[in-house]
Amino acid sequence: MSMTRNLFAGITCAAACSQAYALLSVNVLQDDTTVPGWVINTFTVDSDTDVTVAEALSRLDSGSMLQVPGIFNSRQSNGLGDSFFNINNDGLTIAGLGAGDLGNSNAIFDSTGISQTWFNIRTSDIGTDMHLATLTFSDDAVGDFDLIVASGQGQRNSSYSILNGFIDLTSTIDPRPIPIPPDNPNPPSNPGGNPGTGGTPPNPGSSGNPGSNTIPEPVGLGLIALAAAAFGGLHRRWLGHQRV
Repeated sequence: MSMTRNLFAGITCAAACSQAYALLSVNVLQDDTTVPGWVINTFTVDSDTDVTVAEALSRLDSGSMLQVPGIFNSRQSNGLGDSFFNINNDGLTIAGLGAGDLGNSNAIFDSTGISQTWFNIRTSDIGTDMHLATLTFSDDAVGDFDLIVASGQGQRNSSYSILNGFIDLTSTIDPRPIPIPPDNPNPPSNPGGNPGTGGTPPNPGSSGNPGSNTIPEPVGLGLIALAAAAFGGLHRRWLGHQRV
């Protein structure tokens, strides 16, 4: 299993904090007039829980993706129609590893296409029409495109076709989240305790039933922070070999 797959799964699991099924939808706004010869596909997301991570993979049979020259990398636009990733216009969005869960762990973000994972550690990416990615393909581009988006308690896996630069949805799957078990579902018996008090109170320093406790939210956020730090180190090392 690749580092990208481990990181994606870790961020997704650490963010889960509710048994409720979340709203999570992905929208695509398309523009084939602003930049002649190109189609700008702007992805936005609607979610009632925090959007945490996304992963994309394109496979082009013909055509190319627009990369406007400039000082900014894959997380900001260098100019009109430039392709870039950014969750809810957050400057702290991190990108740079490949799309391991979609079958390609090699990081790609150039005129040939995309294999990328991107995420942030902000916890306030909740709402509608939040920016996710702007991907501009030539009007002769043909191929396919896969996208995974995960929020605090939801995930959407979508497949698209690319035809004449337009990215159109072909299928989508919404994996249900794994419910968090209730706290202390099987209270431990303590036959040696005082029957009149229900047993000896547990030692405050004891871990108790190893399967009974959920991960507190601050710990989950800590896991995301650690993942972000690891990602940043790998991203800097990767940038030493290739400019995104």
